Amino acid sequence: MVLDPSENFPASALAYDHMVDSFDDDSATVQEFAKRCGVFTVEIEHIDVATLEKLEQQGLDCEPKASTIQIIQVIPCICF
Repeated sequence: MVLDPSENFPASALAYDHMVDSFDDDSATVQEFAKRCGVFTVEIEHIDVATLEKLEQQGLDCEPKASTIQIIQVIPCICF
């Protein structure tokens, strides 16, 4: 299952379900999506860390962990 604001998100072709909504500015959306997951994974760091922390406290396995996402959000990207 995938969550993405785009209806034509490439992974949606492979997923059994695709929730079309924002993942970076509405924690209620992410929490609703997470209820349907056994393991919650993110591939982008633009997600609310507090929301991930709540999900982890509720017992959901989040990968990467909220603490890792928080580090990624703080460290500036160095490009060569």
